[in-house]
Amino acid sequence: MKIKSFLVISFLAIIILCSASFATAQTADNSTLIAQLQAEIEQLSAQLAQLQAKQESSPASSVWCYTFSDNLKAGNAGPAVLALQTALLKEGLFSVSATGTFGPKTALAVASFQEKYASDILTSSGLTKGTGYVGPATRTKLNALYGCATIPK
Repeated sequence: MKIKSFLVISFLAIIILCSASFATAQTADNSTLIAQLQAEIEQLSAQLAQLQAKQESSPASSVWCYTFSDNLKAGNAGPAVLALQTALLKEGLFSVSATGTFGPKTALAVASFQEKYASDILTSSGLTKGTGYVGPATRTKLNALYGCATIPK
């Protein structure tokens, strides 16, 4: 998010600088202006690379946690569902953006999650297929992976 904001601000700054440069130096040589712009772009690219490297090396940038305390099912909505969808995205099981509404796609992704971790979630209940309902066993596994009391993977 910081990188996108930085890019937008940088782009606007370049436009403003270009506008000011063109207004005050209409007779300036085009090659000089192009060289100035290229130098500014190189400088901004270097700053962007530094920010990306800092963000990628920062462990806090990849840490996300949520302690799941409620059972969740189709029809639910709110922060807990948004957190569930975020966890499912991190698992690679949810292919749309998180909305905070528990619909059919969320239920399907939950069932896939349950089947992925069948030995921890389904076996103890005698199930072989995911149900799409986030009950105690599913919450326990979600909290083991993403709970704030643990170190998220």
